Amino acid sequence: MEPLEDSISDAEVARLRAGYDKHVFLEANRKAFSTAYPPLGPWADAAGALLSADTPIEPKVRELCLISLLAYRAPGLSLATHVYWGLMEGASVRQICHAATFAGCYGGFPTLAASLLAIKRTLSTLKQLANEPSCGSERVLPALALEFAQVNV
Repeated sequence: MEPLEDSISDAEVARLRAGYDKHVFLEANRKAFSTAYPPLGPWADAAGALLSADTPIEPKVRELCLISLLAYRAPGLSLATHVYWGLMEGASVRQICHAATFAGCYGGFPTLAASLLAIKRTLSTLKQLANEPSCGSERVLPALALEFAQVNV
């Protein structure tokens, strides 16, 4: 089995970054939350404002913190979206995997295994997108949602 670090190339990440538009990605996430459960609309707006604001925590560091938290609590679509976002903000696959490993220190092996599997599935989906003619941010959330709607064992 190849290490997770080798599951997507630097060139593929660069292609994804070239198609990255933070505002398009934030809006897709806001719409997904608001559509799934309309009362979440105000929460999604507030979260989007916080995540797009200038804060004392640089975006890459913010994403690595969120990846650790989500690896511990929600190794599914939420983790997948922040893995993508972390990559787009300059985190490496190695840093992302290491951030998830912190969750395993406190959550145990099942937490670590579930989060690394989610990261593997995310990177596989992103690799596919990176090798398509169009890999803009508008395509990422639907692709990840489709991947995480499926049960992969």
